[in-house]
Amino acid sequence: FFRNTHPLLGICFQHELHPCTVYDRVVFLVASSSFGLIATSSVVLGFHFSEQEPETVVHQFSNDVKITYGLIALWTFGGALHSIFDITLWYI
Repeated sequence: FFRNTHPLLGICFQHELHPCTVYDRVVFLVASSSFGLIATSSVVLGFHFSEQEPETVVHQFSNDVKITYGLIALWTFGGALHSIFDITLWYI
């Protein structure tokens, strides 16, 4: 199951009877990576054009580990959109 559904490993280790070809898997990987960059860039641009500062610290674990509004937006908005896009690609 994992060899056929992983975006990168599926290119090299796919089952020969699986309906997705290597070309399809490369297109899925490039599209998924591109969409991830678009989602990340849209969150950054959203903070750029809004009044809220993305570097505002929500919680600080130590001097090195800080949770900011920008990170929370990337983890929730960007991650959710990226997951929905990947699932949509596999159901096409």
